Amino acid sequence: MRTALCVILLLILTVAAAGQSYYCDYYASPTGTSAGSGSSSSPWDLRTALGNTAEVSSGKTLCLKGGTYYGKFSSKLNGAVIRSAPSEWAKIDGFLTTTLVSSISDSQTSFTVSDGSVLVYPPGSDSGVGVLADSELIAVYGISGNTVTEASRGGATGTSPAVPHSAGTTLYVKGTNLFVEGNGATYRDFEITNSIQFRNRDTSCENIRGLGIHNIGNGNKFINLVVHDVENGILTSNSSANTEIYGTLVYNNGLYRVVDSVTEGYAHGLYLENGSGYSRLYEDIIFNNFNLNTQMFGVTAAYVGGDVIGSVWANSGSPMGKFYANQRHTNLLIGTDTQEIPFISITESHFVNPLNTSGSGIKLGYGSGAANGVISNNYFYGGGGRLLEVIDTPSLSVLGNKFYGTDPSLRYTLVWQNSQYTWDNNTYYGGFDRYIYNINDSNGGENRKFDVWKAETGFDANSTETSTPMPTTVVVRPNSYQTGRGNVLVYANGATSVNVDLSQLGLVNGQGYEIRNAFDYFGPVVATGTYNSGSPTVSVPLNGAALNVAAPVGLGYTPPTTCPDFCAMILVPGAEGGGGTSNSTTGTVKLSGTVRMN
Repeated sequence: MRTALCVILLLILTVAAAGQSYYCDYYASPTGTSAGSGSSSSPWDLRTALGNTAEVSSGKTLCLKGGTYYGKFSSKLNGAVIRSAPSEWAKIDGFLTTTLVSSISDSQTSFTVSDGSVLVYPPGSDSGVGVLADSELIAVYGISGNTVTEASRGGATGTSPAVPHSAGTTLYVKGTNLFVEGNGATYRDFEITNSIQFRNRDTSCENIRGLGIHNIGNGNKFINLVVHDVENGILTSNSSANTEIYGTLVYNNGLYRVVDSVTEGYAHGLYLENGSGYSRLYEDIIFNNFNLNTQMFGVTAAYVGGDVIGSVWANSGSPMGKFYANQRHTNLLIGTDTQEIPFISITESHFVNPLNTSGSGIKLGYGSGAANGVISNNYFYGGGGRLLEVIDTPSLSVLGNKFYGTDPSLRYTLVWQNSQYTWDNNTYYGGFDRYIYNINDSNGGENRKFDVWKAETGFDANSTETSTPMPTTVVVRPNSYQTGRGNVLVYANGATSVNVDLSQLGLVNGQGYEIRNAFDYFGPVVATGTYNSGSPTVSVPLNGAALNVAAPVGLGYTPPTTCPDFCAMILVPGAEGGGGTSNSTTGTVKLSGTVRMN
């Protein structure tokens, strides 16, 4: 007994050193069952666990044992924490199929499938039940065992005509991968994806890949997640409020479609609405999504504003490079069609496109505009559009930002008319041939060089324009939810390695760590080491693994890297004396924690 207690105490001390001390009250497993007790030795299946509001209640932690949870899931949990189990990594993969047992005609509305359980869609979820058979979307309204008793053929809008299907036809299940309808819960440290190979919306229906997370609840947090290769990565609906998305990787989300013979990206990394409360985006890294990296937007719904700190947007629309060279999009679009946004604050963040591509940084005030905002201490880098575009925003502070681009067509700003802004202490890199643009004034919106811009607007009195490129810059952002973890962001300016000071991250002397490439998080690590508090600055290479990019599933194309111009990395701590925390060949990310003994 004493030996067991010593082992547990040693584990807890090791975990504390790693900054990841947590207790598992209940467990789910890919091999769990609805009849389980929720213990480590008798875990629930994930659907049962996420619906068990009686036991997985406020203040309790549900740990997800390592492995892949296939299917579509809905969470009703309130006030609980849902996370990967200690030293394990959980993945939700929404790729789910069944097959037709017998052939069906183009009008048949009852048929048998090999596994009807996959059509029992989570109660309360948003998308209903449906399957894709060949190119036809079939809505399912009734099922008994393995028999579909009521179906609607041909898709809700008639865009996928009903056709006969042969026995053995694969049926792909549609819907959101994780639908969140509970309140005040925290989802952290796991992965959400969909491994289906379809990427063309015109032939496969957008809902088959499905939203990564659809949040309709109040006060939910999404922390240190990895959301990739779904439709929209994370959607917060108009009914949601007080949402925080922190330290989360969001990439390779979306589809492509053909409109008027033009192939375009469809769906975004983040699609954010909120009817009340706040919307917080802190320390996230959002890149390589098919359309916009993030849209704070509602066609008829509200986005009442939000707060952005320390986040990264890079390479928006880059998967469309499969069809068009140097194709990029706006990294962050802020605005709604019908309702003015009351307030938006964007600070200490990064908006990056490769030099001489078509991308833009921020477009603020789209549609019905924004009443008030703050854009301060951010980095705007690259592209060939507008680094910062401001329209229909009458009150705004633009302070302490850094701008850099080399494309001759690049514009730093597009500013709404008759606005009284506080616009100063910015730095404009890249040479005096760059122009500032001011729209709808007495000169007809002509391009202005820096001195004319200052004289005519009164802006940038204490700002600087320089002919030099942005200097080599290293930014280290500690993670508030995991001691020792942090984002490492590098503007290299030609450097092949940089020195990084790790002292502010909270690592323990002798603790191991890995530095991972955010653009290829599950790939080979960039660097490993053991923290030495007496010598906290380490050299990090910007070649090799730092140049890798995760290919979008099913696209047959890998977007180019932004590194070494801009490199985004994540430092993940390991146990004391260790040499790292992940198995890169299998994509298993190990976290530390306190294990409940059952």
